[in-house]
This record gives sequence, C-alpha cells and structure tokens, in this order.
Amino acid sequence: MKGRVAVGMSGGIDSSVSAFLLLKEGYEVIGLTMNISPTPIERNSACCSWSSTNDARRIAYMLNIPHYVINLKKEFNDTIIKYFVESYVKGYTPNPCMFCNRLIKFGLLMKRAEEIFADFFATGHYVRKVWDEKKKVFLLKRAKDLKKRSILLLSLSYSGTD
Repeated sequence: MKGRVAVGMSGGIDSSVSAFLLLKEGYEVIGLTMNISPTPIERNSACCSWSSTNDARRIAYMLNIPHYVINLKKEFNDTIIKYFVESYVKGYTPNPCMFCNRLIKFGLLMKRAEEIFADFFATGHYVRKVWDEKKKVFLLKRAKDLKKRSILLLSLSYSGTD
C-alpha cells in the first residue's frame, strides 16, 4: 500500500476518476464529500447538491471504498454565504467558489482528511503544485498545458518535498 488518500469526491467524473486511478495505483482510498446544501428539496442540482452526494456515494460503493459525508453546513453559511451576501449588498460581484475552495475544501475538508489519518488529500482538480519556500506552503497554479491533466495529490505532512 502506497498510503492512505482521502479523495474529495463531488460526485462528478473528475473526482471519481481520481479515486479510481489512485486505487488502481495501490493507494488506500477513502471518499469524502462535503455536505453544505440546506435540504434535498431546496438544492438538488448545483455544486455539492444532494444528488451529487448520492452520485459520490454510488461511485464509492462501486469502487468498494469507504465514503463519508462531512457536514460543513454551519461553516459554509458562516463564511461563504455571509461573504456572498455582504459583497452583493455592497454592489460587488462575489466569487464564492474561490473562497469555498480555499476555506472549506482545501481548509476544513483537508482537516477532516488529517483527522482520519490520511497521508494525502486528492481532488479532481487539475493543477500545478508549486512549493513556496518563503511561505512554506504549496501554491496551486493553473496547469501549464491545459490539455494534459494530472491528479492533485497533496501530502498532509506539509514537508515541502511532495
């Protein structure tokens, strides 16, 4: 076994294929899906919807991997929804996905991956990972060749070597 990978599974093709490929490469894979939607009726067709969560659950079942739905509704409302409303009221055009990726997906969801003792966190995002020696963090940057895709696999050890 190459290590335990928590895959942020949205229910979409990219994260599902990431989970499949990592499993095929010999990693122990665990699916994590964020629950930020109010109810199945209120939100059933957008990002992180109940139907997407059910899709992720079905894919995890087909891959025979554990799958956990992580309740982040309160944190999402307290940060992302609050930011969106305040920005909109001030006449700005909010970009909630940018903040959600940083604070929720690569913040709280990655924290949950650490809590289940995952060695790595992966998503269906296609990016370049660049180590910033000064800040001692990885920076996620747009892929150089947009036609080529690679799985985002982040080490949770934060050693700066991967």
